[in-house]
Amino acid sequence: MNEQERKIEICPNCGERVLEGKCSNLKCNYGRETEKENIEAEKSINTTKEANMVSDEKYIPGLNLTINQVVKGDLKTGNFEIQEDVVLKEYWSNNRVFADLFNQALFQDDTVIDYHKLSTLDTESSITVQEKAGFINLKRSRDIVKSLRGNMENSINETKKEEEISVIAKRYENVALAIIGIENQTNIDYLMPIRCMLYDAISYTKQGDALKAQYKEKRKESKDNVFPNMTKAEYTTGIYKSDRLLPIISLVMYYGREDWDAGIYVHDLLIDYIPDKIRPFIADYKMNLIQAKDLKNVSFKTEENRELFHLIGDYYDKEIGLKDIKNKYVGKKIDKMTLLAVSVILHNKNLSKVIVETEGKGDVAMDTALERWEKEIEEKGKEIGREEGKEIGRGEGREEGREETEENFVKGMLKNGIDTRLIQRCTNLSLERIEEIEKKVKQEIREE
Repeated sequence: MNEQERKIEICPNCGERVLEGKCSNLKCNYGRETEKENIEAEKSINTTKEANMVSDEKYIPGLNLTINQVVKGDLKTGNFEIQEDVVLKEYWSNNRVFADLFNQALFQDDTVIDYHKLSTLDTESSITVQEKAGFINLKRSRDIVKSLRGNMENSINETKKEEEISVIAKRYENVALAIIGIENQTNIDYLMPIRCMLYDAISYTKQGDALKAQYKEKRKESKDNVFPNMTKAEYTTGIYKSDRLLPIISLVMYYGREDWDAGIYVHDLLIDYIPDKIRPFIADYKMNLIQAKDLKNVSFKTEENRELFHLIGDYYDKEIGLKDIKNKYVGKKIDKMTLLAVSVILHNKNLSKVIVETEGKGDVAMDTALERWEKEIEEKGKEIGREEGKEIGRGEGREEGREETEENFVKGMLKNGIDTRLIQRCTNLSLERIEEIEKKVKQEIREE
């Protein structure tokens, strides 16, 4: 775990970050007892951030992220990239929105995960596997991993008596019950089921190794170097037969415009001509997949998730234009972290730039941010158009030259992170024509 991750602590009351032992949400009393401490905490947080407002560690106003964490390159010159993984990890680090996603989109039940019972875990996973040729180290980093504690009532067999349920529920009140993780995907990965299977396998292996290490240490402490009542098989394995591992739930969160056309089962990746007599004996694995664009009408409980998936859904809907989105959000403010997450999901680095540079804390005026973004994009588009026009030169008088100029103009805008809707506005081309050119750009990038 790196230094940054080590400092992260989540408030058990509201799911927000804990700074210096006190919740950063001033409406929450975790870690402080009086209103005076609330005021002092706010001053302390502001002072800490102001002290770090140096060139290399300047915080984005209203966020727990520095500019250097989010931006790679130079904002002033426009030669920069937004660190998508950093932004999405920060968004889902909030326990409330994390639990809300699983409850509403996966389980379709408000009561499955109580965000108060979530704790953030180390995202690094590695195991050492011994083979004939030697040892192989398998190391994988997950995007977001949390453990779920307690809340056993809904999981206990209904045949048990009420007093038995009460005893069991109390026993597991503060014990980890599951490990839950999110894998963020902005692009389709045709090997994703295997990646998820490996993530889960490593996590289960780590749990087994931890149990073995625990018993091994206890055996060292005992006089006869054995652990009580272990059978020969248990001793050889290193754990008791009655030991159990925590279940692991992995969710692939896919943010792309195109439908996920990759498989969700390992069997989907296998050859087609497997004999019917053999297929039943081939182990399979299913990954859990959710497409962001399908969540627009899900009844999320948190405003952050409602706004996130509404914006994504509206943007991907070909029947809805940017003007419609602007009109929908006139006078409306949106949480800055949510809007930043939307901008990286839609690969709109210019909108990300506007958000990063917007002063003030908390919410951002959506219509104002879009206006600033559009103006900047239009100016950039004109600049690209002039440059492309110079390169084509003599071809401008011919039809093929005009089409080449047009295509290169669109390519230039796409390569500069400008989205298809604004390109349509600047060029009056159909969205289908722009998407056709976009496919060519992606092909060119793959061939480079």
